[in-house]
Formats: sequence, C-alpha cells, structure tokens
Amino acid sequence: MRTAYHWHPESRVFVATSEQLESPLEPGVFYPPGDATFDPPPAVPAGQRAVRNAINTAWVLEPIPAPPAPAPPPPAPTPEQQQAALDRAVQRRLDAQAIAWGYASLDRAATYAASTVAKWRTEAQALIAWRDATWQAAYAVQQAVLANTRPIPTEAQLMDELPAAPVRPT
Repeated sequence: MRTAYHWHPESRVFVATSEQLESPLEPGVFYPPGDATFDPPPAVPAGQRAVRNAINTAWVLEPIPAPPAPAPPPPAPTPEQQQAALDRAVQRRLDAQAIAWGYASLDRAATYAASTVAKWRTEAQALIAWRDATWQAAYAVQQAVLANTRPIPTEAQLMDELPAAPVRPT
C-alpha cells in the first residue's frame, strides 16, 4: 500500500489521504487517483494551508484566507411594508374563518349574501358584518399609528384588538 495525498479539485487545497493498492497487473506499481499525488505536502504551520500548484509539480504553502465578512442584516421593514404585512394578516384571519365554515374565502362567502338559501344567506351576512367590524377596527389602529398616538402593533397585538370571529349561525 502507498499513501496518496488528495486536493480539492477547484481550490487545489490539501484535503485528505488514502491508501492505494498496488496494481494487480504491474507488481510494484501504484497509481494515484485523480486529484491526488504520492508526493506528501510539507508540514503546515498555523495560519497556512498546503495547495497543489497548477501544473501538479509541487505543494506550496499559502496563508489561510480570512473568512468573508458576514452579510449585513436586512433593512428593517418600512412602515408601509409593516402596514401591508398587517393588512395581509387581517385578510388571512377573515379568510380562515370563512374557510372554517366551508367557503373558499370570505370574498366567496360574501357572494351568498342574497342567496335564496336561508342558511347560506345568514352565514354570509354574519361574515360580512364581522369583516366590516374587523376592517373598521384595523383602520382605527392604522389611523392611530399615522397620528403617532401609538406604535405599530405586532401581528399578534393587532389580532388581539380585532373583533372576535362570529359564531356560525344555525
């Protein structure tokens, strides 16, 4: 057996060793695998690394590069982005209630407000009344934020301030 010294195929940095078997057809002959040599790298001092040169004739030592600087954190959302996110959360809440009642969305449920089927009409009217009260409360919070009389709420805080979902009419 003979030790082979492997390098990374792109960076050419020394990465590992392996034991290679003698050629079964050529006694005493050993073949290194690709991206490897039988030439051992030199002792590597702290802060450096062994790299195989481009023409595969020798190992060279080079300093270990400094890690890249961490990416800067994303910018804080603008008030407009925060408001849009809260609007989407309110709409998700409205739609979730309509879906729980078997409708595709609150918009679809609202189309039953004039239904000839009393159950669907009553459910649609209950959801519409709740939708209207919910958006009135959400817009009141928005106006208070714009008037600087309160901070922008978190999604959980806003949900706690909105009217409770209606009980499904029977």
